[in-house]
Amino acid sequence: MIEVKVAGVLFDNQTNSPVMLLKEVDGNKILPIFIGPIEATAIAYALENVKLVRPMTVDLLKLVIDGLKAKIKRVIVSALKNDTFYAEIIIEKNGQILSVDARPSDSVGLAVRAKAPARGAGGSNFRPPCAYARHCRSGRSGGRAERTRCFARCL
Repeated sequence: MIEVKVAGVLFDNQTNSPVMLLKEVDGNKILPIFIGPIEATAIAYALENVKLVRPMTVDLLKLVIDGLKAKIKRVIVSALKNDTFYAEIIIEKNGQILSVDARPSDSVGLAVRAKAPARGAGGSNFRPPCAYARHCRSGRSGGRAERTRCFARCL
């Protein structure tokens, strides 16, 4: 597992979709993940420590976990299957560990709010930013996932 942090939430100009960029804590490789606009807003607010009058979904989830006297130990972006990323929220209560299946955007947003560590499964999904730039210049970028990789070259 590779410890990651949110390097930013940006927009892909071709699809007008938000992209969450996860960066290795001890390296320069990145993992771009397309997310929804509401989740992008929640992550951006969490990164800026913005407090809202009413809770967003990640805030609500944190309030529920805190109210149950449990702790978010970490979140893991655990897999990529059929162009869809999967994640887990690891929660501890009274020494018992619970793993909850979740979307990466919700998991990472919750980790940012809770100041919990985030990890990625690593492997070929993480690449150096320069590799994305070379790929884009080659003219082979076409699909959504490829455009995300190209988009991430700005890091």
